[in-house]
Amino acid sequence: MGQEPGGHSRENMGQALVDSVFSESGRDFVSTVTETALDAAMDSGVLKDIPFVGILAKIWNLGNTIDNKVFMKKVAFFLESAKQSCGQVPSHEVRKLQSDPSYRRRVGEGLILLLQQQDHFDKASILGKVYAGCLRGDIDYDMFQRLASVINNTFIGDLHELEDYYKRIDQYDPTLRRPFKEFLDDAIAQSLQGSGLVIAEGYTEDIYHPSESGRTLVKLLKN
Repeated sequence: MGQEPGGHSRENMGQALVDSVFSESGRDFVSTVTETALDAAMDSGVLKDIPFVGILAKIWNLGNTIDNKVFMKKVAFFLESAKQSCGQVPSHEVRKLQSDPSYRRRVGEGLILLLQQQDHFDKASILGKVYAGCLRGDIDYDMFQRLASVINNTFIGDLHELEDYYKRIDQYDPTLRRPFKEFLDDAIAQSLQGSGLVIAEGYTEDIYHPSESGRTLVKLLKN
């Protein structure tokens, strides 16, 4: 059983994170606090008094280290997105989380590892929206894990522009005899292919199409 700073197990951290998704506390935390104020709150220790973050702050033994503050900001952005986007009707996934503490712990541990890997705070928000889709029942947990991997491996700018990229791809018509790169730059297309957001085909030139997981991601981010 893995131990984290402060003598708390990752299992406890996992349960606390999932429990925080369903907590009513701090629902508008990120939307009402600017990033500058959030940094100040972390430095002053005020963050520990906010219920839905306070549990994790104590478990993680939050101090003044940069790594701890960065991690807690990721948690805050993730939770805010998840809270705003999840539905009101309990799905199969929600019922399973609420009835099976072991499963809730495993899912929470996975979420912690995913958040640690994110290289941008916006990715934590995107991950929260996608997880909310899982809680609503729009996708199952396996698809959530697949999309989480895609998010982790994709340049943040491409994630922000993904819907626009797909619109450009949809405009491509081979009968117009215009090269595909006029619709989507080769470098962008290859980057999207590398993270699984487009599929390539063609003989004389590569023609790219949105992947199923990419279409699903765009749909989830609209909620």
